[in-house]
Amino acid sequence: MPDQPQEDLSSLFRRATRYQEFGESAAARDTLLAAVELDPSFAKGWHSLGMVYKDLGDLNNARDCFTKSSSIEPEWTDPLVSLGLLEFSQKSYKAAKDALCRYMELDGKEIEILVVLARSAFSLDDCKTVQKVTSQIIGLDEGVYEAWEMRGLCHAKKSKFSSALVALNMALELDSRSVVALNAVGDLCYDASNYEGAASFYEPSLSKRKNQPKILLRHGTSLWFLDCWGDAIPFLERYTELVPDDPAGWNNLGVALREKGEVTKSIDCYKRALKINPELEAALNNMETAMYKQMIV
Repeated sequence: MPDQPQEDLSSLFRRATRYQEFGESAAARDTLLAAVELDPSFAKGWHSLGMVYKDLGDLNNARDCFTKSSSIEPEWTDPLVSLGLLEFSQKSYKAAKDALCRYMELDGKEIEILVVLARSAFSLDDCKTVQKVTSQIIGLDEGVYEAWEMRGLCHAKKSKFSSALVALNMALELDSRSVVALNAVGDLCYDASNYEGAASFYEPSLSKRKNQPKILLRHGTSLWFLDCWGDAIPFLERYTELVPDDPAGWNNLGVALREKGEVTKSIDCYKRALKINPELEAALNNMETAMYKQMIV
């Protein structure tokens, strides 16, 4: 009986494609293996085989196939994208960044892919790459909030707080989720006793999302440190409404009221604080100061 004629490369690839379309991943894998065995330089076959391995959950073989495909056709971006997305999904951020940087060097301009590249670089604390990639993204579409957010956070890491505020406010206009980034930079400033900086980030955050207990307390306290006692009071009052069992909130509200001249109200706040924690030293000292101030008025 004569041997069956050997299928050519294009026939094998078409058949594998059909298998994939019908969810027959194992059959597609076997057919593509036959194709790359027939022609080991078949870059498209290696890439498709990698996609099938990925669907089958065999990520090591998928990675090897994407790498092989890219080595055969270094100017083709598809295997670089597939490799970069695979590495990112496995939190291999350095490998993801390397693959996707090559994609960008080849003039890759798909925004979703560039965002993944920026995220990879951000996860590695590589702010130089973040700034380069986000600049490219914004040049393509100014409406990508994540690009502005990552730029802002990188500016903050370099203590460029004015630039950070501009970028993060832009992000906030595009997506309210950027309050998280604003709060993160506000916390950096607050912990460094940069209360003016902290207030500048907390204010737009609270304008977008009012009931954030921690931010209310920190913003009110920042304004107190800036001698803006009247401005601090509404934020501290709101905090004590949301978290009535925190003695620090009552103490800080009492201090702001005292500095505004509302001594009787401040004493009531210290009493509330001490009822919760009778040993709170700050409230004890502030109570003594307020009582003395009340006596001499």
